[in-house]
Parts: sequence; C-alpha cells; structure tokens
Amino acid sequence: MSHALKCALSTASVLIGLGVAGHAAVLLDQLNTAAVNPFSSVSQIYGPAFPNFNVVVIDDFVLAGPTTVTQVEAGFKAQNAAAGFAAITAWDVNVYSSVAAASGSGTSLVGDVFHASIPTAQVIRSILGANDSRYTLATIPVSLPISAAGTYWIGVSPQLSFVTSGLVELVYTGSGDAVGINPGLSQGTGGQESLFANASLRLTGFAGVPEAQTYAAAFGVLAMAAGSYLRRSR
Repeated sequence: MSHALKCALSTASVLIGLGVAGHAAVLLDQLNTAAVNPFSSVSQIYGPAFPNFNVVVIDDFVLAGPTTVTQVEAGFKAQNAAAGFAAITAWDVNVYSSVAAASGSGTSLVGDVFHASIPTAQVIRSILGANDSRYTLATIPVSLPISAAGTYWIGVSPQLSFVTSGLVELVYTGSGDAVGINPGLSQGTGGQESLFANASLRLTGFAGVPEAQTYAAAFGVLAMAAGSYLRRSR
C-alpha cells in the first residue's frame, strides 16, 4: 500500500472518530454492584418446551435524540450458580416502545423497537460485586440504533433449558418502574407484574450518531487517494 493511501486511511479514520468522539455516554445506570444477595425476578427464555413460561423484566430509559446503544450490562442470579450460567446459549436483548407493546409481544418477547440474540461466546461475565458465584455481571455487546427521542423499555432474557438448568433471574434494587412481562400467563402474575424497583441494568452508547457530512468527508478523502493511486499505478 502506498504512503499516500495509508495517510488517506488514517485521515478517514480520524474524521469518523471525530464524528462520534465526545458522544459516548452512559445512557442508563441502575447497576448496583454494592448490594449483597440482592432481590431478583425471573427473566428467561425457557426453551421450546415451555414457551408460555418465557418472561422478561423490563425497565424504562429516556433518550434525548437519535442514539445507538453499544453495550448492555445486566446483573443476574442463577439458581444453579455457575452451572446455570454455563448453560445459557444466547442472551436476548429487546427494546419496546411501551409496557403495552411488551405485553403484546407474545411468547417470543420480541421487541417492537429492537431485538437481538447475542451468542454466549460474545458476552463477558464476571461475578457481580461482592456476591458469590450465583450472581453474574453480563456485559453484552449490541448495535442498537434508536432513531427518535422518547421513553423506551429494555429487557434482557437469557436462553437456557429450564428442565436441565433451572432458573435465571434479573437482579433489582431500590425503588423504580421495573415490570415483569409474561404474555404466556404461566407465572401467576396475570401477564404483567410491577416490581416497584430498578432493574440492575447499565446502557452505554452514542447519544447522537455521526453526521452524514462526516462520512461524506471521510469517503471523499478515500476516493481521492484511491484515484491518485490508480493513476500512478498505470
């Protein structure tokens, strides 16, 4: 690769970096790592044998404008400790426009704003605060674009077999708006249960997206460099 093309790539990277630099922010922080043996509520995809038991704990967050969430951190408890966490095959992340939308999502619990199933191999786990191995802090990478300001509801539901691996529960603390959603009506809550607490979640992302002109400038630099390189190579 020519020196000029290398310089162009570097310049383009800087331009794109400048377009997002300074926007990275914590968008929601309810992650209480100080609590010992905190309360928790089931938030889990039970597997194909028990779809009516699927449940998600959701909590609200507010965005001031277009945003891309890049990371979700969640505190969880497993009945079977480390063995339960090891049995998780994926982590479902869903965003809903309202509690009503979550309740109407059916047993799949797929969000009307966003849905992704993140493979376990991409999720980093560590013990949650000063707790034992029954509690984990899951750091989940996502690419979650939300195009408009507003209040949204997010939930995390790990996928694992209830028959072989038991239950996993989302930790909650304090006083807040978290809601348990079970459209299959199998949890004895009537499909919706107010927890009067904060779900243990932290969201990180870009509070604003790179402007179109930033990408245009970067691609312009690359195009000029590529054109120059091709002319010289002829």
